[in-house]
Amino acid sequence: MTTFITQNFTCQHCNHNMYTYELGSYHVYDSEAYSDGYVDYDPPISFNSHILICSNCMLPLWRSELVDDEVDYNSTDSEREQSMDVYDLPLSKKLNFSNNIANYYLGIIKDGFADSIDKEILLRIEIWHLLNNNYRFGSPSVFSYILQGKFKIALRLFKEGNRNSEEDNLNKKLFTTNLKRLIEIYKPENDEEELFLAEMNRECGNFKRAKSILKKISNFEQNKSYRIIKKAIKLRKSRVIKLN
Repeated sequence: MTTFITQNFTCQHCNHNMYTYELGSYHVYDSEAYSDGYVDYDPPISFNSHILICSNCMLPLWRSELVDDEVDYNSTDSEREQSMDVYDLPLSKKLNFSNNIANYYLGIIKDGFADSIDKEILLRIEIWHLLNNNYRFGSPSVFSYILQGKFKIALRLFKEGNRNSEEDNLNKKLFTTNLKRLIEIYKPENDEEELFLAEMNRECGNFKRAKSILKKISNFEQNKSYRIIKKAIKLRKSRVIKLN
């Protein structure tokens, strides 16, 4: 059974009154785990995001910094709007929404929204996952949309073909730049986090560095993820891997 907790809060930017839901419990029937830490759940669900968007000023907020408001339900203060998240923004409605959201996160990092290393790490891991979705799920083709009878989307995709090719090149550069910065600031504290750092280096093409990290945690070699990542390093493969 899925349960939610309601939280009332006020926007730190414009004092707009809102509420949000926090996931309390959820039953997972199946899941697919990937080497970059992303998990695809069945049935699909969007777990509590680190970032919320104010439904009034459209500026981002850290969920961890929300302050619970006392609500007097006999006053107009209780008339609140539900907060948004990045998937409610117009940029998420386009075909290349993963790339758009990744660039949105990069923008708010540059604007200083991530005011600590821990926060920057959270956003850069999200960027990593989003840009990996192109390999994880594959990009839909014009032909696949025609087979589904979605001719308008197919025509739109065909017209955007050349522009998307240019965007792909830019996003490959973004992928590498983001991952290099993540490797620079990520400080593992246990064997599992060391394995995660090895994976970052593998996907960035730093196979020698990834291999040396695995040697430091050789006592972890019975772990399935360890063995899969080690094999990929040996074969000099850099794309994200499905682990189960």
